[in-house]
Amino acid sequence: MNWIGFTSYLNQDCFASCFFANIVSLPIYNPIYRREVKSGLYSTHMYYLGNWICKALFLNFYPVLLITIIFPFLKLPDESNQNFYLFIRNGALQSLNAMTLGHAWGAIFDNEMTALISGFGIMIFSTAG
Repeated sequence: MNWIGFTSYLNQDCFASCFFANIVSLPIYNPIYRREVKSGLYSTHMYYLGNWICKALFLNFYPVLLITIIFPFLKLPDESNQNFYLFIRNGALQSLNAMTLGHAWGAIFDNEMTALISGFGIMIFSTAG
């Protein structure tokens, strides 16, 4: 089996799941955001910071869980704990990167379909290059 290809696919899967979760959710919540900011419930930067922190905590479970399940089956020459933690760290950083890009990209658009279609363009461009 081609483990290098599989791990690159796993990386893209973790990236896409975190990226598209943010792209779709932010435009959907725009009416709620506008209503709550207009009523003075909280400021704009606190809304986006709170949204980002909540998603960072929950969206990182998926890549860490996948990596924890997959790592023993890779049968690497060096299966030390240091490599395992390095693999988890890289997956968590990749998902944070995707989540932050999706958060910024989703905040640009008011319509979730426009954000989603343009997000597919970003994914195609990032995997082809």
